[in-house]
Amino acid sequence: MNKKEVYKTGICIMGCLFIAFLLILLYLPAEKYKAKKIAEEINTFLDKNGKSGYKVGEAFVIKSPIQSGVLIFKLADASGKPAGLVCLVRITGICGPVPALFICDKQKNIEFAGSFFEDGRLTDMQIAYWITHLRTLTENTEQ
Repeated sequence: MNKKEVYKTGICIMGCLFIAFLLILLYLPAEKYKAKKIAEEINTFLDKNGKSGYKVGEAFVIKSPIQSGVLIFKLADASGKPAGLVCLVRITGICGPVPALFICDKQKNIEFAGSFFEDGRLTDMQIAYWITHLRTLTENTEQ
């Protein structure tokens, strides 16, 4: 390689690194914004379904491969004290993915709060499976 080719290769590598840096700078705020908007939607859903005493907080990261299909948020009561967790789960129903909401209180009791679709497209067996699975998933979390 002569000097000109080394220079072109260096410029190309620097350009790729710059683009990667810009993408990272755009990704991080977008993730925070996405989590905030999902928390607002969960609050709206809970208020609409008679659970207005709860306030959804920040996202809770779990160390599990299932993290891609489950979003877990901290849950507070009306006075702001921790009340447990709320889990948004993507369950594959008859007609495709269905977002379902589960509430896990401080005693690790898990309750199905509903799905985001009007007509329930989930079976009782699917709901029971996810309640059991979320119970084992949230056992080691501090609330």
